[in-house]
Amino acid sequence: ADREYQMLRSAALDIITGGGSANAPAHNEFEGFGGGFPQFGGQMPDFQNGEPPQFGGQMSDFQGGEPPKFDGQMPDMQGGEPPKFDGQMPDMQNGNSPQFGGQMPNFQNGEPPQFGGQMPDMQNGEPPQFGGQMSDMQSDLDDSNSKSAKAIRAAASITVQSGEISIDSMDDALHSDGDVIINGGSFDIKCGDDGIHAGTALEINSGIGIISKSHEGLEGGKISFNGGEWDITADDDGVNAADGTGGGFMQANPNVLLSVTGGKLTVDSTGDGIDSNGNIAVSGGTVIVYGTASDMNAPLDYDGKFDVTGGTVIAGGSSGMAQTFSSAAEGAAAVYFTTPQKEGTVIDITVGGKTLFSYTARRDAAFLTFTGGGLRDGDTYTLSINGTKKADITLSGITATDENGNAVTGPAGFGGFGGFGGFGGGKPPFGEDRQPPEKT
Repeated sequence: ADREYQMLRSAALDIITGGGSANAPAHNEFEGFGGGFPQFGGQMPDFQNGEPPQFGGQMSDFQGGEPPKFDGQMPDMQGGEPPKFDGQMPDMQNGNSPQFGGQMPNFQNGEPPQFGGQMPDMQNGEPPQFGGQMSDMQSDLDDSNSKSAKAIRAAASITVQSGEISIDSMDDALHSDGDVIINGGSFDIKCGDDGIHAGTALEINSGIGIISKSHEGLEGGKISFNGGEWDITADDDGVNAADGTGGGFMQANPNVLLSVTGGKLTVDSTGDGIDSNGNIAVSGGTVIVYGTASDMNAPLDYDGKFDVTGGTVIAGGSSGMAQTFSSAAEGAAAVYFTTPQKEGTVIDITVGGKTLFSYTARRDAAFLTFTGGGLRDGDTYTLSINGTKKADITLSGITATDENGNAVTGPAGFGGFGGFGGFGGGKPPFGEDRQPPEKT
Protein backbone atom coordinates (compact mmCIF):
# COMPACT_ATOMS: atom_id res chain seq x y z
CA ALA A 1 0.00 0.00 0.00
CA ASP A 2 1.68 3.19 -1.20
CA ARG A 3 0.01 6.60 -0.71
CA GLU A 4 0.75 10.10 0.53
CA TYR A 5 -1.39 9.60 3.65
CA GLN A 6 -2.44 6.33 5.27
CA MET A 7 -5.22 6.14 7.88
CA LEU A 8 -6.08 2.68 9.20
CA ARG A 9 -9.27 2.28 11.27
CA SER A 10 -10.41 -1.15 12.48
CA ALA A 11 -8.32 -2.74 9.75
CA ALA A 12 -7.69 -6.48 9.44
CA LEU A 13 -4.62 -6.76 7.27
CA ASP A 14 -2.35 -9.67 6.36
CA ILE A 15 0.43 -8.40 4.11
CA ILE A 16 3.39 -10.21 2.56
CA THR A 17 5.83 -8.31 0.35
CA GLY A 18 8.79 -9.47 -1.72
CA GLY A 19 8.32 -13.05 -0.58
CA GLY A 20 8.60 -11.99 3.06
CA SER A 21 11.38 -11.17 5.49
CA ALA A 22 13.23 -14.40 4.63
CA ASN A 23 14.11 -12.85 1.25
CA ALA A 24 15.62 -9.66 2.69
CA PRO A 25 19.19 -8.88 1.57
CA ALA A 26 22.04 -8.93 4.04
CA HIS A 27 22.73 -5.63 5.79
CA ASN A 28 26.10 -4.04 6.43
CA GLU A 29 27.29 -1.95 9.37
CA PHE A 30 27.53 1.35 7.46
CA GLU A 31 24.06 1.82 6.06
CA GLY A 32 22.42 5.19 6.28
CA PHE A 33 19.07 6.23 7.79
CA GLY A 34 16.31 3.89 6.70
CA GLY A 35 18.57 1.20 5.31
CA GLY A 36 19.40 2.87 2.01
CA PHE A 37 19.58 0.05 -0.51
CA PRO A 38 22.18 0.65 -3.24
CA GLN A 39 21.45 1.86 -6.72
CA PHE A 40 23.17 -0.89 -8.66
CA GLY A 41 23.62 -4.63 -8.63
CA GLY A 42 26.64 -6.86 -8.61
CA GLN A 43 29.72 -7.31 -6.48
CA MET A 44 32.31 -4.63 -5.99
CA PRO A 45 35.98 -5.39 -6.54
CA ASP A 46 38.34 -5.20 -3.60
CA PHE A 47 39.38 -1.53 -3.55
CA GLN A 48 42.27 -0.24 -1.49
CA ASN A 49 41.31 2.46 1.04
CA GLY A 50 37.69 2.10 -0.04
CA GLU A 51 38.29 4.23 -3.18
CA PRO A 52 36.93 3.00 -6.52
CA PRO A 53 38.78 3.72 -9.79
CA GLN A 54 37.53 6.78 -11.66
CA PHE A 55 36.45 5.35 -14.99
CA GLY A 56 33.63 3.41 -16.62
CA GLY A 57 33.62 0.27 -18.68
CA GLN A 58 35.53 -2.99 -18.36
CA MET A 59 39.30 -3.08 -18.20
CA SER A 60 41.34 -5.90 -19.61
CA ASP A 61 43.29 -8.00 -17.11
CA PHE A 62 46.69 -6.24 -16.91
CA GLN A 63 49.62 -7.95 -15.29
CA GLY A 64 51.42 -5.91 -12.64
CA GLY A 65 49.04 -3.04 -13.29
CA GLU A 66 50.74 -2.24 -16.67
CA PRO A 67 48.79 -1.85 -19.95
CA PRO A 68 49.80 -4.11 -22.86
CA LYS A 69 52.79 -3.19 -25.04
CA PHE A 70 52.05 -3.02 -28.76
CA ASP A 71 53.96 -2.41 -32.01
CA GLY A 72 52.13 0.48 -33.63
CA GLN A 73 49.46 -1.46 -35.51
CA MET A 74 46.37 0.71 -35.65
CA PRO A 75 42.96 -0.83 -35.19
CA ASP A 76 40.63 -0.95 -38.20
CA MET A 77 38.71 2.34 -38.21
CA GLN A 78 35.82 3.27 -40.50
CA GLY A 79 35.72 6.63 -42.24
CA GLY A 80 39.06 7.60 -40.76
CA GLU A 81 37.38 7.99 -37.42
CA PRO A 82 38.87 6.32 -34.39
CA PRO A 83 36.67 4.00 -32.40
CA LYS A 84 34.89 5.35 -29.37
CA PHE A 85 36.82 3.71 -26.61
CA ASP A 86 34.67 1.90 -24.02
CA GLY A 87 37.31 0.67 -21.59
CA GLN A 88 38.62 -2.36 -23.62
CA MET A 89 42.14 -1.84 -24.95
CA PRO A 90 42.72 -2.79 -28.63
CA ASP A 91 45.49 -5.24 -29.55
CA MET A 92 48.38 -2.86 -30.43
CA GLN A 93 51.98 -3.58 -31.46
CA ASN A 94 55.38 -1.83 -30.99
CA GLY A 95 54.23 -0.26 -27.77
CA ASN A 96 52.68 2.77 -29.57
CA SER A 97 49.17 3.72 -28.67
CA PRO A 98 46.80 4.94 -31.43
CA GLN A 99 46.05 8.63 -31.62
CA PHE A 100 42.34 8.72 -31.35
CA GLY A 101 39.58 10.44 -29.37
CA GLY A 102 36.79 9.05 -27.34
CA GLN A 103 36.61 8.28 -23.71
CA MET A 104 39.78 7.11 -22.06
CA PRO A 105 40.00 5.79 -18.55
CA ASN A 106 40.76 8.47 -16.01
CA PHE A 107 44.22 7.36 -14.83
CA GLN A 108 46.13 9.36 -12.27
CA ASN A 109 49.80 9.94 -13.13
CA GLY A 110 49.38 7.73 -16.17
CA GLU A 111 48.97 4.64 -14.05
CA PRO A 112 46.01 2.31 -14.43
CA PRO A 113 44.03 1.39 -11.33
CA GLN A 114 45.54 -1.43 -9.28
CA PHE A 115 42.79 -3.96 -9.09
CA GLY A 116 41.44 -6.95 -10.90
CA GLY A 117 38.00 -8.38 -11.36
CA GLN A 118 34.71 -7.38 -12.87
CA MET A 119 33.37 -3.86 -12.54
CA PRO A 120 29.67 -3.47 -11.79
CA ASP A 121 27.28 -2.07 -14.38
CA MET A 122 27.38 1.67 -13.70
CA GLN A 123 25.06 4.35 -15.07
CA ASN A 124 26.57 7.36 -16.86
CA GLY A 125 30.05 5.97 -16.27
CA GLU A 126 29.96 6.99 -12.62
CA PRO A 127 31.23 4.50 -10.05
CA PRO A 128 29.69 4.24 -6.59
CA GLN A 129 31.64 6.06 -3.90
CA PHE A 130 32.38 3.26 -1.49
CA GLY A 131 33.96 -0.14 -1.22
CA GLY A 132 32.70 -3.51 -0.13
CA GLN A 133 29.91 -5.74 -1.30
CA MET A 134 26.51 -4.27 -1.89
CA SER A 135 23.17 -6.03 -1.93
CA ASP A 136 21.64 -6.58 -5.34
CA MET A 137 18.76 -4.20 -4.71
CA GLN A 138 17.39 -0.88 -5.92
CA SER A 139 15.94 1.74 -3.63
CA ASP A 140 12.29 2.54 -4.06
CA LEU A 141 12.62 5.85 -2.19
CA ASP A 142 13.68 7.84 -5.25
CA ASP A 143 10.52 7.13 -7.23
CA SER A 144 7.11 7.49 -5.67
CA ASN A 145 5.60 5.39 -8.46
CA SER A 146 8.06 2.52 -8.16
CA LYS A 147 7.05 -0.91 -6.95
CA SER A 148 7.85 -1.08 -3.25
CA ALA A 149 8.82 -4.02 -1.05
CA LYS A 150 7.60 -1.99 1.95
CA ALA A 151 4.30 -3.25 3.28
CA ILE A 152 2.58 0.03 4.21
CA ARG A 153 4.17 3.17 2.85
CA ALA A 154 3.23 6.87 2.80
CA ALA A 155 4.97 10.03 1.70
CA ALA A 156 3.49 12.23 4.43
CA SER A 157 2.06 10.24 7.35
CA ILE A 158 0.67 6.95 8.60
CA THR A 159 -1.91 6.83 11.41
CA VAL A 160 -3.24 3.58 12.88
CA GLN A 161 -6.30 3.86 15.10
CA SER A 162 -7.10 0.17 15.65
CA GLY A 163 -7.26 -3.18 13.92
CA GLU A 164 -5.26 -6.39 13.54
CA ILE A 165 -2.22 -6.04 11.31
CA SER A 166 0.03 -8.94 10.32
CA ILE A 167 3.03 -8.15 8.09
CA ASP A 168 5.86 -10.26 6.67
CA SER A 169 7.85 -7.82 4.55
CA MET A 170 11.13 -8.05 2.69
CA ASP A 171 11.73 -4.35 3.48
CA ASP A 172 10.11 -2.01 6.04
CA ALA A 173 6.77 -3.03 7.53
CA LEU A 174 5.44 0.52 8.07
CA HIS A 175 7.34 3.35 6.39
CA SER A 176 6.54 7.04 6.23
CA ASP A 177 8.77 9.77 4.89
CA GLY A 178 7.02 11.96 7.47
CA ASP A 179 5.23 10.90 10.67
CA VAL A 180 3.88 7.63 12.02
CA ILE A 181 1.26 7.67 14.79
CA ILE A 182 0.03 4.49 16.49
CA ASN A 183 -3.10 5.03 18.59
CA GLY A 184 -4.13 1.41 18.92
CA GLY A 185 -4.34 -1.96 17.24
CA SER A 186 -2.40 -5.19 17.42
CA PHE A 187 0.69 -5.82 15.29
CA ASP A 188 2.50 -9.01 14.32
CA ILE A 189 5.52 -7.95 12.27
CA LYS A 190 8.41 -9.71 10.56
CA CYS A 191 10.52 -7.62 8.23
CA GLY A 192 13.88 -7.45 6.51
CA ASP A 193 14.57 -3.83 7.45
CA ASP A 194 12.71 -1.46 9.81
CA GLY A 195 9.64 -2.56 11.73
CA ILE A 196 8.34 1.01 11.84
CA HIS A 197 10.26 3.83 10.14
CA ALA A 198 9.31 7.52 10.40
CA GLY A 199 11.29 10.09 8.48
CA THR A 200 10.44 12.72 11.09
CA ALA A 201 8.43 11.66 14.17
CA LEU A 202 7.23 8.29 15.47
CA GLU A 203 4.55 8.38 18.18
CA ILE A 204 3.24 5.24 19.87
CA ASN A 205 0.35 5.95 22.23
CA SER A 206 -1.18 2.51 22.56
CA GLY A 207 -1.48 -0.88 20.94
CA ILE A 208 0.10 -4.29 21.34
CA GLY A 209 3.02 -4.91 19.02
CA ILE A 210 5.32 -7.86 18.45
CA ILE A 211 8.17 -7.27 16.02
CA SER A 212 9.67 -10.74 16.04
CA LYS A 213 12.17 -10.14 13.22
CA SER A 214 13.73 -6.89 11.99
CA HIS A 215 16.98 -5.17 11.16
CA GLU A 216 15.94 -2.21 13.29
CA GLY A 217 12.69 -2.26 15.23
CA LEU A 218 11.65 1.38 15.61
CA GLU A 219 13.34 4.28 13.81
CA GLY A 220 12.64 8.00 13.65
CA GLY A 221 14.07 11.43 14.39
CA LYS A 222 11.79 11.97 17.38
CA ILE A 223 10.40 8.83 18.97
CA SER A 224 7.70 9.17 21.64
CA PHE A 225 6.65 5.98 23.40
CA ASN A 226 3.64 6.91 25.53
CA GLY A 227 1.68 3.70 25.95
CA GLY A 228 0.96 0.21 24.81
CA GLU A 229 3.02 -2.95 25.10
CA TRP A 230 5.65 -3.58 22.46
CA ASP A 231 8.19 -6.39 22.19
CA ILE A 232 10.95 -5.85 19.63
CA THR A 233 13.59 -8.22 18.27
CA ALA A 234 16.27 -6.73 16.02
CA ASP A 235 19.60 -7.80 14.57
CA ASP A 236 20.87 -4.20 14.75
CA ASP A 237 19.40 -1.39 16.87
CA GLY A 238 16.17 -2.25 18.62
CA VAL A 239 15.17 1.42 18.80
CA ASN A 240 17.12 3.97 16.76
CA ALA A 241 16.50 7.69 17.19
CA ALA A 242 18.19 9.43 14.25
CA ASP A 243 17.13 11.81 11.52
CA GLY A 244 20.07 11.87 9.11
CA THR A 245 21.10 15.45 9.82
CA GLY A 246 24.00 14.77 12.16
CA GLY A 247 25.00 13.18 15.40
CA GLY A 248 26.93 10.04 16.12
CA PHE A 249 30.62 9.69 16.94
CA MET A 250 30.09 11.50 20.26
CA GLN A 251 28.39 14.50 18.61
CA ALA A 252 24.83 14.85 19.93
CA ASN A 253 22.12 15.96 17.52
CA PRO A 254 19.87 18.44 19.40
CA ASN A 255 16.94 17.62 17.09
CA VAL A 256 16.89 13.94 18.01
CA LEU A 257 15.04 12.63 21.07
CA LEU A 258 13.73 9.33 22.35
CA SER A 259 11.16 9.85 25.11
CA VAL A 260 9.29 7.24 27.13
CA THR A 261 6.36 8.40 29.27
CA GLY A 262 4.33 5.20 29.70
CA GLY A 263 3.64 1.68 28.50
CA LYS A 264 6.06 -1.23 28.36
CA LEU A 265 8.87 -1.47 25.81
CA THR A 266 10.95 -4.65 25.62
CA VAL A 267 13.95 -4.83 23.29
CA ASP A 268 16.02 -7.90 22.33
CA SER A 269 18.85 -6.79 20.08
CA THR A 270 22.18 -8.04 18.76
CA GLY A 271 23.17 -4.47 17.91
CA ASP A 272 22.59 -1.51 20.21
CA GLY A 273 19.50 -2.05 22.33
CA ILE A 274 18.40 1.59 22.43
CA ASP A 275 20.37 4.07 20.35
CA SER A 276 19.90 7.84 20.15
CA ASN A 277 22.01 10.29 18.17
CA GLY A 278 20.67 12.90 20.59
CA ASN A 279 19.04 12.55 24.01
CA ILE A 280 16.92 9.99 25.84
CA ALA A 281 14.33 10.95 28.47
CA VAL A 282 12.27 8.50 30.55
CA SER A 283 9.54 9.87 32.83
CA GLY A 284 7.26 6.83 33.08
CA GLY A 285 6.60 3.34 31.82
CA THR A 286 8.93 0.35 31.76
CA VAL A 287 11.90 -0.29 29.47
CA ILE A 288 13.67 -3.66 29.40
CA VAL A 289 16.70 -4.23 27.17
CA TYR A 290 18.33 -7.58 26.41
CA GLY A 291 21.49 -6.44 24.69
CA THR A 292 24.26 -8.02 22.68
CA ALA A 293 27.33 -9.83 23.97
CA SER A 294 29.49 -7.96 21.43
CA ASP A 295 31.67 -5.17 22.84
CA MET A 296 31.21 -3.14 19.64
CA ASN A 297 27.60 -2.47 20.69
CA ALA A 298 25.87 -1.58 23.93
CA PRO A 299 22.51 -2.05 25.66
CA LEU A 300 22.16 1.76 25.86
CA ASP A 301 23.90 4.07 23.38
CA TYR A 302 23.33 7.82 23.30
CA ASP A 303 25.30 10.88 22.21
CA GLY A 304 23.69 13.50 24.45
CA LYS A 305 22.09 12.75 27.83
CA PHE A 306 19.95 9.99 29.28
CA ASP A 307 17.80 11.49 32.04
CA VAL A 308 15.36 9.41 34.09
CA THR A 309 12.77 11.30 36.16
CA GLY A 310 10.34 8.41 36.57
CA GLY A 311 9.48 4.95 35.35
CA THR A 312 11.65 1.84 35.32
CA VAL A 313 14.62 0.93 33.13
CA ILE A 314 16.75 -2.21 33.23
CA ALA A 315 19.29 -3.00 30.53
CA GLY A 316 21.94 -5.69 30.26
CA GLY A 317 24.52 -6.88 27.77
CA SER A 318 28.14 -6.23 26.88
CA SER A 319 30.39 -3.95 28.93
CA GLY A 320 32.94 -2.79 26.34
CA MET A 321 30.94 0.28 25.28
CA ALA A 322 28.39 0.27 28.08
CA GLN A 323 26.62 3.43 29.19
CA THR A 324 24.41 3.94 32.20
CA PHE A 325 22.25 7.00 32.89
CA SER A 326 23.32 10.64 32.95
CA SER A 327 20.91 11.33 35.81
CA ALA A 328 18.30 9.35 37.71
CA ALA A 329 15.89 10.98 40.15
CA GLU A 330 15.70 7.89 42.38
CA GLY A 331 19.31 6.83 41.93
CA ALA A 332 20.60 4.04 39.70
CA ALA A 333 22.96 1.09 39.74
CA ALA A 334 25.49 -0.13 37.18
CA VAL A 335 26.94 -3.60 37.75
CA TYR A 336 30.06 -4.75 35.88
CA PHE A 337 30.44 -8.51 36.22
CA THR A 338 33.96 -9.81 36.68
CA THR A 339 32.93 -12.79 34.55
CA PRO A 340 30.14 -12.47 31.96
CA GLN A 341 26.94 -14.13 33.11
CA LYS A 342 25.92 -16.87 30.71
CA GLU A 343 22.70 -16.99 28.74
CA GLY A 344 19.91 -18.13 31.02
CA THR A 345 21.47 -16.71 34.19
CA VAL A 346 18.88 -15.17 36.52
CA ILE A 347 19.92 -11.94 38.26
CA ASP A 348 17.66 -10.76 41.08
CA ILE A 349 17.61 -7.36 42.80
CA THR A 350 15.77 -7.34 46.13
CA VAL A 351 15.21 -4.81 48.90
CA GLY A 352 13.98 -6.01 52.28
CA GLY A 353 13.15 -9.41 50.81
CA LYS A 354 11.02 -7.93 48.01
CA THR A 355 12.15 -8.59 44.44
CA LEU A 356 12.29 -5.35 42.45
CA PHE A 357 14.02 -6.71 39.36
CA SER A 358 14.49 -10.21 38.00
CA TYR A 359 16.57 -10.26 34.83
CA THR A 360 17.25 -13.44 32.83
CA ALA A 361 20.18 -13.01 30.43
CA ARG A 362 19.33 -13.92 26.84
CA ARG A 363 23.01 -13.72 25.87
CA ASP A 364 26.21 -13.48 27.85
CA ALA A 365 25.89 -10.35 29.99
CA ALA A 366 28.91 -8.51 31.39
CA PHE A 367 26.92 -5.42 32.42
CA LEU A 368 23.57 -4.57 33.98
CA THR A 369 22.17 -1.15 34.78
CA PHE A 370 18.81 -0.33 36.36
CA THR A 371 16.73 2.40 37.96
CA GLY A 372 13.18 2.71 39.30
CA GLY A 373 11.06 -0.32 40.03
CA GLY A 374 10.66 0.85 43.63
CA LEU A 375 14.39 1.25 44.19
CA ARG A 376 15.24 4.48 45.99
CA ASP A 377 18.43 6.43 46.47
CA GLY A 378 19.88 5.35 49.83
CA ASP A 379 18.37 1.84 49.70
CA THR A 380 20.58 -1.17 50.30
CA TYR A 381 19.79 -3.77 47.67
CA THR A 382 20.80 -7.42 47.53
CA LEU A 383 22.17 -8.78 44.26
CA SER A 384 21.72 -12.52 43.74
CA ILE A 385 22.77 -14.72 40.83
CA ASN A 386 20.81 -17.92 40.20
CA GLY A 387 19.45 -17.70 43.73
CA THR A 388 22.83 -17.21 45.41
CA LYS A 389 23.40 -13.95 47.24
CA LYS A 390 26.47 -12.08 46.01
CA ALA A 391 26.42 -8.72 47.80
CA ASP A 392 24.48 -6.04 49.65
CA ILE A 393 25.02 -2.70 47.89
CA THR A 394 23.91 0.71 49.12
CA LEU A 395 22.67 3.02 46.39
CA SER A 396 24.13 6.53 46.39
CA GLY A 397 23.33 8.50 43.25
CA ILE A 398 24.49 6.45 40.27
CA THR A 399 26.43 3.63 41.91
CA ALA A 400 28.85 1.50 39.89
CA THR A 401 30.12 -1.77 41.37
CA ASP A 402 31.00 -5.31 40.43
CA GLU A 403 28.72 -8.16 41.48
CA ASN A 404 30.60 -8.48 44.78
CA GLY A 405 29.87 -4.89 45.78
CA ASN A 406 33.34 -3.52 45.00
CA ALA A 407 33.22 0.02 43.62
CA VAL A 408 34.44 0.51 40.07
CA THR A 409 35.39 3.69 38.25
CA GLY A 410 36.06 4.61 34.65
CA PRO A 411 34.46 6.39 31.72
CA ALA A 412 32.11 3.54 30.94
CA GLY A 413 30.58 3.68 34.41
CA PHE A 414 28.81 6.96 33.85
CA GLY A 415 27.86 7.03 30.20
CA GLY A 416 30.97 8.77 29.09
CA PHE A 417 32.40 7.38 25.81
CA GLY A 418 29.67 5.74 23.76
CA GLY A 419 28.09 7.57 20.91
CA PHE A 420 29.37 5.35 18.14
CA GLY A 421 25.93 3.99 17.41
CA GLY A 422 25.52 6.57 14.72
CA PHE A 423 22.97 7.32 12.08
CA GLY A 424 21.19 4.17 10.89
CA GLY A 425 23.16 1.96 13.21
CA GLY A 426 26.60 2.82 11.81
CA LYS A 427 29.55 1.57 13.84
CA PRO A 428 33.12 2.77 13.94
CA PRO A 429 35.28 1.33 11.15
CA PHE A 430 38.00 0.47 13.60
CA GLY A 431 38.50 -1.90 16.49
CA GLU A 432 39.12 0.60 19.25
CA ASP A 433 37.22 -0.74 22.24
CA ARG A 434 36.96 0.93 25.59
CA GLN A 435 38.55 -0.77 28.52
CA PRO A 436 36.28 -1.94 31.33
CA PRO A 437 36.24 0.26 34.43
CA GLU A 438 38.80 -0.30 37.14
CA LYS A 439 38.13 -1.35 40.71
CA THR A 440 38.87 1.13 43.48
